[in-house]
Amino acid sequence: MMLRTAGLAAGACLAVAACSTTGQRFNSLALSRIVPGQTTLDQASAILGSEPTQTYAQGGGVTLARWAYKATLVTDAVYARQELWLLFGPDGRFDRVVKKVNVLSNPGTPPAQTGAQALSEGASR
Repeated sequence: MMLRTAGLAAGACLAVAACSTTGQRFNSLALSRIVPGQTTLDQASAILGSEPTQTYAQGGGVTLARWAYKATLVTDAVYARQELWLLFGPDGRFDRVVKKVNVLSNPGTPPAQTGAQALSEGASR
């Protein structure tokens, strides 16, 4: 019995040693709920289900945020990788996707404006 337990423990150690992860998992399908000109970085983090792995201040109040996750099994024999880079403008709202790797969804679209809304928005600038 003791030999069997030791064998199970050794197998578990090998399985753990052959697997590694970096970054945090995020819900890439939720990108469709992130809307240009509306969604803030905090809201994007909540929508994606995790904080960005890194954020980079770009000057002028612009922020580039990166979500990344990588899982490797048996040292690079099998791996899964996802990466998403989003740019947030000086107003703190999502501007555009800079880069995406293994992220199939696209950002949402803002609701259509009526002619009166577009005119009033243009007049307030």
